[in-house]
Formats: sequence, C-alpha cells, structure tokens
Amino acid sequence: FGETPKVDSRVHYLVLYTKAPVSLPCGPNDLPTDSTVCPTTNRLQLIFDLGKDPLAQTKANRYVGKRVSITGSLQHASTAAESTPIVIWVKSIVLAP
Repeated sequence: FGETPKVDSRVHYLVLYTKAPVSLPCGPNDLPTDSTVCPTTNRLQLIFDLGKDPLAQTKANRYVGKRVSITGSLQHASTAAESTPIVIWVKSIVLAP
C-alpha cells in the first residue's frame, strides 16, 4: 500500500511454500549488506520471464493451493517488487506426484 490504502491497488503474486527453510550464500552484491547474515525462508515468490511467455503467471494460477514441482533459479530479493527474501525465477512448474 501507499499513502492511501483505501484507493491504492494491491499487489498480487504467487508464493511457493517449502517444507524446509531455504537459504542462499551471501555475496558482496546480495542484501542484506552485512555479509554474515542472509535470510532463510520457507516462502519463495515466483517470478516469471514474461518476455518468453507473457501468460506464464496466468497459467501458473491453476496450481494455486496444489502441490507442485518447480524448476528455476533462486536469488536474493533485490527490488521493491520482490516480496519474499528469496525469489525463484520459474523455468517450469508441474503438479507434484
């Protein structure tokens, strides 16, 4: 929200909940700037390359509430649009067996 919550639009994004916490090593360009502390999380925001598939996030909505298997690349959140400490750039998503 911004300064006027009653009229501001809400941001919607997809999140993968993991059984075990996920962490990434800290590097000199990763947040937080204190390289001795990097976050762990069991929530990963799903990020899609909409240049490759403009409907990727829309297609992924069919998996909401289901167990899935995702392949992709993990990275530390680095922009205000990334709402979890670690995000996953999704390459594929399928129902889990």
